[in-house]
Amino acid sequence: MSDPRISARVSPETRSLVHDAADIMGVSVADFLTAAALEEAHRVIERERSVIVSDKYAGAFFAALENPPEPNSALLKVVKENRSN
Repeated sequence: MSDPRISARVSPETRSLVHDAADIMGVSVADFLTAAALEEAHRVIERERSVIVSDKYAGAFFAALENPPEPNSALLKVVKENRSN
């Protein structure tokens, strides 16, 4: 198994700030950094996996899902080309 540690070089000011924050929360620096990194990782992944649209466009999107238009010639051509590959 590989080393599960993650290391980073930070300025003395950043190190002091992180230590102070961990002390205030009553947790170790490792626990503080792990929690902060996990929270940010979840936020980034959620942001990248989500699509936010206005009600106007959401309605049009769901209407198209419920009643899809007939495929046009360009779509049929692409489908035909991909089936032969």
